[in-house]
Amino acid sequence: MRSTVLAATPQPPPQPPQRTARRRRGRRTVTATLTALALAVLAGCSPGGSATTDGRATTDGSATTDGSATTDGSATAGGTGIVPSGPTGTGAASPGPASSGGAGPADVYLSLGDSYGAGYRPLPQGGFGTTRDGFAYRLTAALADAGNPVELVNLACSGATTQDMRSSNGCDPNLLGPGAPRYSTPQLAAALELIRQRPGAVKLITLVIGGNDFQPCFTGAVSAMGTASSATAVPTDVEATAQRCLDEKLAAMSTNLADIVGQLRAAAGPDVTIVGLTYPDVFLGVYPSGNRAVATASISVFRDQINPRLQRAYAAADARFVDLTAAFGGYQPMGNTQPVEGIGTLPVPVARICTLTFACSQQDVHPQPAGHQLIADQIQQALAG
Repeated sequence: MRSTVLAATPQPPPQPPQRTARRRRGRRTVTATLTALALAVLAGCSPGGSATTDGRATTDGSATTDGSATTDGSATAGGTGIVPSGPTGTGAASPGPASSGGAGPADVYLSLGDSYGAGYRPLPQGGFGTTRDGFAYRLTAALADAGNPVELVNLACSGATTQDMRSSNGCDPNLLGPGAPRYSTPQLAAALELIRQRPGAVKLITLVIGGNDFQPCFTGAVSAMGTASSATAVPTDVEATAQRCLDEKLAAMSTNLADIVGQLRAAAGPDVTIVGLTYPDVFLGVYPSGNRAVATASISVFRDQINPRLQRAYAAADARFVDLTAAFGGYQPMGNTQPVEGIGTLPVPVARICTLTFACSQQDVHPQPAGHQLIADQIQQALAG
Protein backbone atom coordinates (compact mmCIF):
# COMPACT_ATOMS: atom_id res chain seq x y z
CA MET A 1 0.00 0.00 0.00
CA ARG A 2 1.29 3.46 -0.87
CA SER A 3 2.36 5.81 1.91
CA THR A 4 -0.06 8.45 3.12
CA VAL A 5 2.49 11.10 2.18
CA LEU A 6 1.15 10.77 -1.35
CA ALA A 7 -2.07 12.38 -0.22
CA ALA A 8 -0.41 15.67 0.62
CA THR A 9 -1.90 18.68 -1.12
CA PRO A 10 0.72 21.12 -2.48
CA GLN A 11 0.47 24.72 -1.41
CA PRO A 12 0.63 27.50 -4.03
CA PRO A 13 4.27 28.58 -4.49
CA PRO A 14 5.06 32.06 -3.15
CA GLN A 15 6.09 34.83 -5.48
CA PRO A 16 9.89 34.99 -5.41
CA PRO A 17 11.14 38.09 -3.62
CA GLN A 18 12.89 40.64 -5.75
CA ARG A 19 16.48 41.09 -4.76
CA THR A 20 18.72 44.07 -5.36
CA ALA A 21 21.98 43.08 -6.93
CA ARG A 22 25.08 43.91 -4.96
CA ARG A 23 27.06 46.89 -6.22
CA ARG A 24 30.17 45.67 -7.97
CA ARG A 25 33.43 46.41 -6.25
CA GLY A 26 35.79 47.35 -9.03
CA ARG A 27 35.52 45.76 -12.44
CA ARG A 28 34.78 42.06 -12.30
CA THR A 29 35.54 40.31 -15.59
CA VAL A 30 32.96 38.11 -17.23
CA THR A 31 35.35 35.18 -17.14
CA ALA A 32 35.88 35.58 -13.40
CA THR A 33 32.14 35.71 -12.80
CA LEU A 34 31.45 32.57 -14.78
CA THR A 35 34.37 30.76 -13.19
CA ALA A 36 33.02 31.61 -9.75
CA LEU A 37 29.67 30.14 -10.73
CA ALA A 38 31.18 27.00 -12.19
CA LEU A 39 33.42 26.34 -9.23
CA ALA A 40 30.56 26.93 -6.83
CA VAL A 41 28.23 24.43 -8.44
CA LEU A 42 26.30 22.66 -5.73
CA ALA A 43 29.04 23.03 -3.07
CA GLY A 44 32.47 24.38 -2.42
CA CYS A 45 34.01 21.25 -0.98
CA SER A 46 34.00 17.54 -1.60
CA PRO A 47 32.63 14.94 0.85
CA GLY A 48 34.96 13.88 3.58
CA GLY A 49 36.88 17.14 3.36
CA SER A 50 37.04 19.70 6.11
CA ALA A 51 35.86 23.27 5.81
CA THR A 52 34.10 25.87 7.84
CA THR A 53 31.15 27.79 6.49
CA ASP A 54 33.46 30.50 5.18
CA GLY A 55 35.83 28.05 3.51
CA ARG A 56 38.54 27.99 6.21
CA ALA A 57 39.95 24.68 7.40
CA THR A 58 38.50 23.26 10.60
CA THR A 59 40.29 21.61 13.46
CA ASP A 60 37.35 20.06 15.26
CA GLY A 61 35.14 18.89 12.37
CA SER A 62 32.02 20.46 13.78
CA ALA A 63 29.23 22.83 12.87
CA THR A 64 26.02 24.22 14.27
CA THR A 65 22.60 23.81 12.71
CA ASP A 66 22.72 27.31 11.21
CA GLY A 67 26.00 26.62 9.46
CA SER A 68 28.28 28.55 11.82
CA ALA A 69 31.35 26.96 13.37
CA THR A 70 31.15 25.40 16.82
CA THR A 71 33.64 25.64 19.64
CA ASP A 72 32.71 22.50 21.54
CA GLY A 73 34.81 20.12 19.47
CA SER A 74 31.93 17.86 18.51
CA ALA A 75 32.83 15.58 15.61
CA THR A 76 31.73 12.50 13.71
CA ALA A 77 31.84 9.28 15.64
CA GLY A 78 34.14 6.50 14.60
CA GLY A 79 33.12 3.11 13.30
CA THR A 80 30.57 2.49 10.61
CA GLY A 81 26.93 3.21 10.03
CA ILE A 82 24.76 6.11 11.09
CA VAL A 83 25.27 8.03 14.31
CA PRO A 84 21.99 9.53 15.60
CA SER A 85 21.72 13.27 16.07
CA GLY A 86 23.26 14.48 19.27
CA PRO A 87 22.77 17.52 21.50
CA THR A 88 25.48 19.60 19.80
CA GLY A 89 27.06 20.17 16.42
CA THR A 90 25.61 19.42 13.00
CA GLY A 91 23.67 16.53 14.47
CA ALA A 92 21.68 18.79 16.77
CA ALA A 93 18.00 18.05 16.34
CA SER A 94 15.10 20.38 16.93
CA PRO A 95 11.73 19.18 18.22
CA GLY A 96 9.10 18.13 15.74
CA PRO A 97 8.96 16.05 12.57
CA ALA A 98 12.03 17.69 11.02
CA SER A 99 14.23 16.05 13.65
CA SER A 100 16.47 13.12 12.75
CA GLY A 101 16.81 11.86 16.31
CA GLY A 102 14.60 10.87 19.20
CA ALA A 103 11.00 9.70 19.06
CA GLY A 104 9.08 10.86 16.03
CA PRO A 105 6.52 9.86 13.43
CA ALA A 106 6.60 6.25 12.27
CA ASP A 107 7.03 7.24 8.61
CA VAL A 108 10.54 8.27 7.53
CA TYR A 109 11.45 10.70 4.75
CA LEU A 110 14.99 10.02 3.53
CA SER A 111 16.72 12.95 1.78
CA LEU A 112 19.78 12.05 -0.31
CA GLY A 113 22.17 13.83 -2.66
CA ASP A 114 24.32 16.95 -2.63
CA SER A 115 24.17 20.53 -1.37
CA TYR A 116 20.69 21.13 -2.78
CA GLY A 117 19.38 18.43 -0.45
CA ALA A 118 21.53 19.63 2.46
CA GLY A 119 20.34 23.24 2.14
CA TYR A 120 23.80 24.74 1.49
CA ARG A 121 23.79 28.47 0.67
CA PRO A 122 25.43 31.85 1.32
CA LEU A 123 24.67 32.87 4.90
CA PRO A 124 23.25 36.30 5.81
CA GLN A 125 26.13 36.88 8.22
CA GLY A 126 28.70 35.97 5.57
CA GLY A 127 30.31 32.73 4.50
CA PHE A 128 28.46 29.59 3.53
CA GLY A 129 26.66 26.82 5.36
CA THR A 130 23.52 24.72 5.56
CA THR A 131 20.23 26.02 6.92
CA ARG A 132 16.64 24.88 7.35
CA ASP A 133 15.73 26.96 4.30
CA GLY A 134 16.42 23.80 2.29
CA PHE A 135 13.60 22.06 0.45
CA ALA A 136 13.85 18.89 2.54
CA TYR A 137 12.99 20.83 5.70
CA ARG A 138 10.25 22.81 3.97
CA LEU A 139 8.74 19.63 2.53
CA THR A 140 8.79 17.96 5.96
CA ALA A 141 6.93 20.91 7.47
CA ALA A 142 4.42 20.98 4.60
CA LEU A 143 3.66 17.28 4.97
CA ALA A 144 3.07 17.76 8.69
CA ASP A 145 0.75 20.69 7.99
CA ALA A 146 -1.17 18.46 5.57
CA GLY A 147 -1.66 15.84 8.30
CA ASN A 148 1.09 13.49 7.11
CA PRO A 149 3.96 13.95 9.59
CA VAL A 150 7.25 12.29 8.72
CA GLU A 151 10.63 12.01 10.38
CA LEU A 152 13.29 13.58 8.19
CA VAL A 153 16.61 11.74 7.93
CA ASN A 154 18.79 13.95 5.75
CA LEU A 155 21.97 12.25 4.55
CA ALA A 156 22.62 14.68 1.67
CA CYS A 157 26.24 15.84 1.55
CA SER A 158 27.26 19.15 -0.02
CA GLY A 159 29.76 18.63 -2.82
CA ALA A 160 28.86 14.99 -3.46
CA THR A 161 29.10 13.45 -6.92
CA THR A 162 27.37 10.26 -7.99
CA GLN A 163 30.66 8.41 -7.49
CA ASP A 164 31.02 9.91 -4.01
CA MET A 165 27.60 8.53 -3.08
CA ARG A 166 28.83 5.05 -3.94
CA SER A 167 32.39 5.09 -2.64
CA SER A 168 33.41 8.12 -0.50
CA ASN A 169 33.32 7.37 3.20
CA GLY A 170 31.37 9.81 5.36
CA CYS A 171 30.65 13.50 5.00
CA ASP A 172 32.28 16.44 6.75
CA PRO A 173 29.78 17.64 9.41
CA ASN A 174 29.96 21.17 8.02
CA LEU A 175 28.56 19.89 4.73
CA LEU A 176 25.59 18.04 6.23
CA GLY A 177 22.17 19.60 6.68
CA PRO A 178 20.91 20.79 10.08
CA GLY A 179 19.87 17.90 12.29
CA ALA A 180 21.52 15.37 9.99
CA PRO A 181 22.91 12.16 11.48
CA ARG A 182 26.59 11.55 10.90
CA TYR A 183 27.84 8.53 9.03
CA SER A 184 31.24 7.11 8.16
CA THR A 185 30.29 4.89 5.23
CA PRO A 186 29.44 6.07 1.70
CA GLN A 187 26.12 7.93 1.58
CA LEU A 188 24.41 5.15 -0.38
CA ALA A 189 25.59 2.52 2.09
CA ALA A 190 24.31 4.64 4.99
CA ALA A 191 20.93 4.97 3.28
CA LEU A 192 20.69 1.23 2.64
CA GLU A 193 21.65 0.53 6.24
CA LEU A 194 18.91 2.83 7.50
CA ILE A 195 16.35 1.06 5.31
CA ARG A 196 17.47 -2.30 6.68
CA GLN A 197 17.55 -1.12 10.28
CA ARG A 198 14.01 0.28 10.11
CA PRO A 199 12.09 -2.11 7.87
CA GLY A 200 8.90 -0.60 6.51
CA ALA A 201 9.55 2.81 8.05
CA VAL A 202 10.97 4.65 5.03
CA LYS A 203 8.04 5.85 2.92
CA LEU A 204 9.61 8.63 0.84
CA ILE A 205 13.07 9.14 -0.69
CA THR A 206 14.18 12.25 -2.57
CA LEU A 207 17.42 12.27 -4.54
CA VAL A 208 19.20 15.23 -6.15
CA ILE A 209 22.66 14.29 -7.43
CA GLY A 210 24.82 14.68 -10.55
CA GLY A 211 25.45 18.42 -10.72
CA ASN A 212 28.96 18.11 -9.39
CA ASP A 213 29.67 15.43 -11.99
CA PHE A 214 29.26 17.66 -15.03
CA GLN A 215 30.32 21.07 -13.65
CA PRO A 216 33.99 20.64 -14.75
CA CYS A 217 32.79 20.80 -18.36
CA PHE A 218 31.40 24.29 -17.81
CA THR A 219 34.51 25.35 -15.91
CA GLY A 220 36.70 24.15 -18.76
CA ALA A 221 34.67 26.07 -21.31
CA VAL A 222 35.03 29.26 -19.28
CA SER A 223 38.81 28.93 -19.07
CA ALA A 224 39.11 28.14 -22.77
CA MET A 225 37.04 31.13 -23.90
CA GLY A 226 39.16 33.67 -22.03
CA THR A 227 38.77 37.10 -23.63
CA ALA A 228 36.24 35.67 -26.08
CA SER A 229 33.75 35.32 -23.24
CA SER A 230 31.69 38.23 -24.59
CA ALA A 231 31.29 36.58 -27.99
CA THR A 232 27.81 36.07 -29.39
CA ALA A 233 28.45 32.34 -29.89
CA VAL A 234 30.66 29.76 -28.21
CA PRO A 235 33.72 29.15 -30.46
CA THR A 236 33.63 25.85 -32.33
CA ASP A 237 36.77 24.45 -30.70
CA VAL A 238 35.56 25.33 -27.21
CA GLU A 239 32.19 23.77 -27.94
CA ALA A 240 33.82 20.57 -29.21
CA THR A 241 36.01 20.25 -26.11
CA ALA A 242 33.05 20.88 -23.82
CA GLN A 243 31.00 18.28 -25.67
CA ARG A 244 33.69 15.63 -25.27
CA CYS A 245 33.78 16.43 -21.56
CA LEU A 246 30.00 16.17 -21.29
CA ASP A 247 29.94 12.86 -23.15
CA GLU A 248 32.42 11.40 -20.68
CA LYS A 249 31.00 12.90 -17.48
CA LEU A 250 27.35 12.24 -18.31
CA ALA A 251 28.06 8.62 -19.25
CA ALA A 252 29.72 8.02 -15.87
CA MET A 253 26.95 9.91 -14.08
CA SER A 254 24.29 7.78 -15.76
CA THR A 255 26.02 4.54 -14.81
CA ASN A 256 26.46 5.59 -11.20
CA LEU A 257 22.94 6.97 -10.87
CA ALA A 258 21.37 3.82 -12.31
CA ASP A 259 23.23 1.78 -9.70
CA ILE A 260 22.26 4.16 -6.87
CA VAL A 261 18.56 4.28 -7.70
CA GLY A 262 18.47 0.57 -8.48
CA GLN A 263 19.92 -0.34 -5.08
CA LEU A 264 17.55 2.04 -3.31
CA ARG A 265 14.55 0.51 -5.09
CA ALA A 266 15.67 -3.03 -4.36
CA ALA A 267 16.18 -2.28 -0.66
CA ALA A 268 13.09 -0.13 -0.15
CA GLY A 269 10.66 -2.23 -2.16
CA PRO A 270 8.08 -1.32 -4.79
CA ASP A 271 5.73 0.69 -2.56
CA VAL A 272 8.23 3.31 -1.38
CA THR A 273 8.01 6.56 -3.32
CA ILE A 274 11.33 7.71 -4.80
CA VAL A 275 11.46 11.20 -6.32
CA GLY A 276 14.40 12.14 -8.53
CA LEU A 277 15.22 15.79 -9.21
CA THR A 278 17.09 17.70 -11.89
CA TYR A 279 18.64 21.15 -11.34
CA PRO A 280 17.80 24.73 -12.27
CA ASP A 281 19.92 25.91 -15.20
CA VAL A 282 22.10 28.06 -12.95
CA PHE A 283 24.47 28.94 -15.81
CA LEU A 284 21.82 31.29 -17.10
CA GLY A 285 23.02 33.46 -14.22
CA VAL A 286 26.08 34.62 -16.19
CA TYR A 287 23.88 36.41 -18.74
CA PRO A 288 23.75 39.75 -16.84
CA SER A 289 27.57 39.82 -16.76
CA GLY A 290 27.73 39.74 -20.55
CA ASN A 291 28.41 36.07 -21.28
CA ARG A 292 25.27 35.56 -23.29
CA ALA A 293 26.82 32.85 -25.48
CA VAL A 294 27.48 30.44 -22.62
CA ALA A 295 24.17 31.26 -20.93
CA THR A 296 22.22 30.58 -24.11
CA ALA A 297 24.18 27.42 -24.91
CA SER A 298 23.44 26.01 -21.46
CA ILE A 299 19.72 25.83 -22.27
CA SER A 300 20.07 23.07 -24.86
CA VAL A 301 22.67 21.25 -22.75
CA PHE A 302 20.23 20.92 -19.85
CA ARG A 303 17.20 20.25 -22.07
CA ASP A 304 18.74 17.77 -24.53
CA GLN A 305 21.64 16.13 -22.69
CA ILE A 306 21.66 16.38 -18.89
CA ASN A 307 17.99 16.06 -18.02
CA PRO A 308 17.09 13.20 -20.40
CA ARG A 309 19.86 11.10 -18.86
CA LEU A 310 18.63 11.85 -15.36
CA GLN A 311 15.06 11.07 -16.34
CA ARG A 312 15.98 7.70 -17.89
CA ALA A 313 17.91 6.63 -14.80
CA TYR A 314 15.02 7.46 -12.48
CA ALA A 315 12.40 5.91 -14.76
CA ALA A 316 14.31 2.62 -14.83
CA ALA A 317 13.75 2.32 -11.06
CA ASP A 318 10.10 3.43 -11.21
CA ALA A 319 10.93 6.74 -9.53
CA ARG A 320 8.89 9.89 -9.95
CA PHE A 321 10.66 12.69 -11.78
CA VAL A 322 10.70 16.44 -11.11
CA ASP A 323 12.28 18.65 -13.77
CA LEU A 324 13.53 21.66 -11.82
CA THR A 325 14.98 23.21 -14.97
CA ALA A 326 11.43 23.57 -16.24
CA ALA A 327 10.04 24.64 -12.87
CA PHE A 328 12.60 27.46 -12.65
CA GLY A 329 11.65 28.65 -16.16
CA GLY A 330 14.71 27.33 -17.97
CA TYR A 331 12.86 26.31 -21.12
CA GLN A 332 10.91 29.52 -21.63
CA PRO A 333 11.72 31.64 -24.71
CA MET A 334 14.68 33.97 -24.28
CA GLY A 335 12.76 36.52 -26.32
CA ASN A 336 10.29 37.04 -23.48
CA THR A 337 11.58 39.55 -20.94
CA GLN A 338 10.77 40.87 -17.49
CA PRO A 339 12.39 43.45 -15.20
CA VAL A 340 14.55 42.41 -12.24
CA GLU A 341 15.14 45.00 -9.54
CA GLY A 342 18.73 46.18 -9.39
CA ILE A 343 19.70 44.49 -12.66
CA GLY A 344 17.32 45.59 -15.41
CA THR A 345 15.22 43.87 -18.05
CA LEU A 346 16.25 40.27 -18.67
CA PRO A 347 15.01 37.25 -20.62
CA VAL A 348 12.45 35.40 -18.51
CA PRO A 349 14.62 32.27 -17.97
CA VAL A 350 17.47 34.49 -16.73
CA ALA A 351 15.17 36.61 -14.57
CA ARG A 352 13.78 33.50 -12.89
CA ILE A 353 17.27 32.24 -12.08
CA CYS A 354 18.24 35.67 -10.73
CA THR A 355 15.22 35.83 -8.40
CA LEU A 356 15.10 32.18 -7.28
CA THR A 357 18.84 31.50 -6.82
CA PHE A 358 21.92 33.45 -5.72
CA ALA A 359 23.51 33.09 -9.18
CA CYS A 360 23.19 36.75 -10.17
CA SER A 361 23.42 38.52 -6.81
CA GLN A 362 26.27 36.53 -5.25
CA GLN A 363 27.63 34.37 -8.08
CA ASP A 364 26.46 31.31 -6.14
CA VAL A 365 24.32 28.63 -7.73
CA HIS A 366 22.25 27.57 -4.73
CA PRO A 367 18.56 28.43 -4.38
CA GLN A 368 17.26 31.34 -2.38
CA PRO A 369 14.54 30.47 0.18
CA ALA A 370 11.87 31.10 -2.48
CA GLY A 371 13.69 28.67 -4.77
CA HIS A 372 13.76 25.96 -2.12
CA GLN A 373 10.06 26.55 -1.48
CA LEU A 374 9.40 26.08 -5.18
CA ILE A 375 11.32 22.79 -5.10
CA ALA A 376 9.31 21.58 -2.10
CA ASP A 377 6.08 22.52 -3.88
CA GLN A 378 7.15 20.66 -7.02
CA ILE A 379 7.84 17.52 -4.99
CA GLN A 380 4.43 17.78 -3.33
CA GLN A 381 2.81 18.01 -6.75
CA ALA A 382 4.71 14.89 -7.82
CA LEU A 383 3.49 13.07 -4.71
CA ALA A 384 -0.10 14.07 -5.33
CA GLY A 385 0.00 13.19 -9.03
